[in-house]
Amino acid sequence: MIDITADLVRALVAEQFPAWARLPVTPVARQGWDNRTFRLGDRLAVRLPSGDAYVEGVEKEDRCLPLLAGHLPLPVPAPVATGRPGAGYPFPWSVRRWLPGDTVEGAAGVDRPALARDLGAFLAALRAAPARHGPAAGAHSHRRGRHPDVLGGEVEQALRRLDGDVDAAACRAVWARAVDSSWRQAPVWFHGDVAPGNLLVRDRRARGWALWKALATMAGLSSPGPEGFQRGVLGRVLEDPVTA
Repeated sequence: MIDITADLVRALVAEQFPAWARLPVTPVARQGWDNRTFRLGDRLAVRLPSGDAYVEGVEKEDRCLPLLAGHLPLPVPAPVATGRPGAGYPFPWSVRRWLPGDTVEGAAGVDRPALARDLGAFLAALRAAPARHGPAAGAHSHRRGRHPDVLGGEVEQALRRLDGDVDAAACRAVWARAVDSSWRQAPVWFHGDVAPGNLLVRDRRARGWALWKALATMAGLSSPGPEGFQRGVLGRVLEDPVTA
C-alpha cells in the first residue's frame, strides 16, 4: 500500500496544476479502501488510487460520471481534471467537484426512513440510466456485476478457514442458489458498494454476493472491516430458509 499523504498531494498539484498550488490540502475524515481523498480548497477534491488494482477506476469514472449526471436525482462528483504519475506517485489520479455533507455514520439526527426512500430512488434512477456506453463488469469493478461463480473459489476457501465457526452447510446452500441464477434482462447500471448496512439479502443472486463478502472478510480474504458487522450480515443471509 502506498503512503499517500497531504504533502504528496500538494506536490502533485503544484507540479501539474500550479493554478491550484496555493489551495489548502486536507485529508477527509473517513477514508475509503480503494482510494484516498483530500479536499483541495473549498470546492475541489483530489482522489488517488491506493494501489494498482484500483487504477482502472480513474478513467472509468472520468468517462462515466458525466454520462450519468443528467439521469440521476442527486449530484455526482463531476471530474474537473486528471493528473498523471509524478512526485513519486505511480498512478493517474483525479480532481473532482467537492460534494458537501457528512457520512451517515457521522451525521446526527438522520431521518432514516427518508434516507431509505432517497437512496432507493437514487438506485432506481441509476439502474434506469442508459447503459449502452457503460463498461461491462470486470477487473475494474472488482468482479462486481459478474456472475457469482467467479467467486466460488474464495467462498470455499473462506468456509474451510471458518470451519466450525459458521454454518457451512447453510452457506453452501445459499451459494448454490446464487451460482444457479442467471441474468436474463438487458445490462443495467448498478452501484457495487452501497454501504454500510444496505446489502440486499432477499434476492437469490444478491444473497450470494452478500454471503461472499461476509465470509471473505471474516476469513481475511477481502479488505478488512468490522467483523461484528459482517457476522450480522451473514446472519441476515442465513435467516431465511433456502427453498427451491
